[in-house]
Amino acid sequence: MGTFFLVVSIIAFLISFGITKLPAYDDIVGNPLSMILPFVGGFILAVVAECILIDLAWYWVFLINSAAAWTIGILLGAIYARWFNPNPAFGDVIITFGVGVVALILGAIMI
Repeated sequence: MGTFFLVVSIIAFLISFGITKLPAYDDIVGNPLSMILPFVGGFILAVVAECILIDLAWYWVFLINSAAAWTIGILLGAIYARWFNPNPAFGDVIITFGVGVVALILGAIMI
């Protein structure tokens, strides 16, 4: 069950990063917090979850995750925007980031 929550947290962090790369999100770029959270989630917290799951050095996981964030993260963000909200706002980033943090904590406790 802990593995499930860690995978959910990775997906949620990648979605929060991918949402910020959508053209509809460009209106909110003026807020620095709206760009810091997705990068922290997509690049740092996702690596923490992946390091718990995969027995690799953190710098290799970071390099793999960087490629995944710029490809899969943007794809997942577009899927999220198509299914849930065609005009994503900072609230969508907060929701996916919060889901990722809660899932990361639960996954780390359960593993």
